[in-house]
Amino acid sequence: MADAKRPSQDQWTNVQAYTLAVVCLGVGVAGGWLVRGSQAPAAVAAAAVTAPDATNNTVQPSPEQMKRTADAQAEPLLAQLKADPGNPARRVQIGNVYYDAQQFETAIEYYQQALKVKPHDSSVRTDMATAYWYLGVSIPP
Repeated sequence: MADAKRPSQDQWTNVQAYTLAVVCLGVGVAGGWLVRGSQAPAAVAAAAVTAPDATNNTVQPSPEQMKRTADAQAEPLLAQLKADPGNPARRVQIGNVYYDAQQFETAIEYYQQALKVKPHDSSVRTDMATAYWYLGVSIPP
């Protein structure tokens, strides 16, 4: 029974485990400092500003290109709207197309038309209010 209380030779003691954890933490901090932290702060900031974003090498389209794209995407929805002019959901879809293309004035027009049919739609009111906010216009009463 005396053997059951003695720690096994294969197990670590608490002191050994904590010592290993502290050593690993110290090696990790020192390695991180050597790899990244030893650079001057100005060099790190300059590298962050001038380094191209490897994940997103796309160029932002111009507002005219975005308008043309939105018009093309809205064209089939407008045809569907002509077939069912009382459909507020279709007006919301068209408004969303223009909203996503940052054509907020046009999006607001379609949101207003949808709200005339379904005035208590909170998601449309939120989208319209956000479009007004992007335009820098206060929301009319």
